[in-house]
Amino acid sequence: MILVDVRTPQYLGLAMDFTQAETDSIDSAKKAVAEMLTRPDQLERLDQYRRKVSRKKATVESQLRNAIQTQLDGVDKGLGSLREAEALVQEVKESTNEVEQLYQQCADLSDVVRPIKDVNRRHQQLQTTNIHIHNIFNVPTVVQETYDLIREGRLLEAHRNLSELEHTRDELLIQLYQSEDAFVDKNTSLHHYFEPLIGLSDALGQTLWMTMDQMTKLVVSDRRKVVTALRIVEREERADKLVAEMLLEKNVPGSQLPGRPKKWKDKCFEILGTSISNKFEELQPQEIDRME
Repeated sequence: MILVDVRTPQYLGLAMDFTQAETDSIDSAKKAVAEMLTRPDQLERLDQYRRKVSRKKATVESQLRNAIQTQLDGVDKGLGSLREAEALVQEVKESTNEVEQLYQQCADLSDVVRPIKDVNRRHQQLQTTNIHIHNIFNVPTVVQETYDLIREGRLLEAHRNLSELEHTRDELLIQLYQSEDAFVDKNTSLHHYFEPLIGLSDALGQTLWMTMDQMTKLVVSDRRKVVTALRIVEREERADKLVAEMLLEKNVPGSQLPGRPKKWKDKCFEILGTSISNKFEELQPQEIDRME
């Protein structure tokens, strides 16, 4: 039930509006009657006028009732929706309380499942080791073969071998860094075992930089060598991005992986810029002499 203070300015203004409307209606009715009864003979049709006005009044009252009923139906529907919403809110509140109680009951489960997590982590480490077992046992042999491929100029094959070994190393190191019970530094046996890969990567890089430095000549005499070098640089750029994404996903600091990121693309552009600048400096005196 809604209580209204009749002394409020809003209520007083509304009452004055109703009074004014009633006065205007009476005045309008008087004018209408005066217009209908302007001659004496029109008094004979007074009953007809009365019935006409009554029908019109009944029509207006019916329209008003319909409008009010429509409004009431809308209000009733709105109230029903509010009641349903209130019931849903109460249901959600009860469900939230139940979830909170369940969460409190599960707070001690982390200690219970910790042994399972440890076993799962060890299983993942063993699975990773098993996948790369061939590369692990053949690191010294593959490193030597890769050095031979670099000397023979078979750079794509050399880079494939290097990439496989680096992938094996990175997978094993990431698994090691994720071990909660392992203290990892750069002096572990795993680091020492894969340490030759750093020198191998530097050797391949030096070969590529020599190619980049001679690009202005090689694009004419041996374009295949230039394309090979650029393909390797592009692959290493993709490898840097993939490793960075993997480290972020595994929550492992990027500085923990030796040799990453290589940023060979930046190095390539740097050497190309220096080579082209030197070439221009060599050609400038010749161009001046030719113009003279």
